[in-house]
Amino acid sequence: MSAKNPVLLGLAVAAALFIAACGGMSTHAEEAPATLKPVPGSSVQQVQLSAAAAHRLGIETQAVRMAAGADSGHPGTRTMIPYAAVVYDTDGSTWT
Repeated sequence: MSAKNPVLLGLAVAAALFIAACGGMSTHAEEAPATLKPVPGSSVQQVQLSAAAAHRLGIETQAVRMAAGADSGHPGTRTMIPYAAVVYDTDGSTWT
């Protein structure tokens, strides 16, 4: 076996991997990853992700739950959301 054969074999494997990776690329138009929709009565726009975009970003949903406020000294019930669902704006206001 000559010294050139391992090099040629390596180049052939690299070329095959490159061609296989290109085969996964789509040539047709795909769904937009996100759309913006106006929120009535607000200057804020709602971002709606496609299912594929939400999957790529790892976005998960959880049910909102109600908790009795008496346990923490607050009367009535409170809406409970996961801490990870809270987004802080540049002015410190919170969004979910």
